[in-house]
Amino acid sequence: MIGDDERALAQAAAKRLSADMPAGFPEAVEVALAAPGGSGQVPRAYDAGTTIALGALLVSIAQFAWTIYTDLRKQTAKPDREVLARRIRLRLEQSSQSGGEHTPHMVEAVVEEITQDPP
Repeated sequence: MIGDDERALAQAAAKRLSADMPAGFPEAVEVALAAPGGSGQVPRAYDAGTTIALGALLVSIAQFAWTIYTDLRKQTAKPDREVLARRIRLRLEQSSQSGGEHTPHMVEAVVEEITQDPP
């Protein structure tokens, strides 16, 4: 189950990325957020394939980022952006998750959101 902080982080990053992603991306993120506890039904207004996969990936990145961020906060009050981004990228590599060319942009958006205005 995704926490409120992770949800807010994923939603903010989706909003930040919406201009560079396929149509319906913010909605796909909402579907991915709702899937575990909700119906998980995909709106029919857009092609769900790639968009839903990218939305789910963004939610995973937000979850990884929040976990890493809270662990780093135990060591320092203001974790370094590059350290956070590097650890997220390593975690993604370990989990074999990739959104291709979109992944670096997603990681950057999540890092921006979490360090600019932590939930």
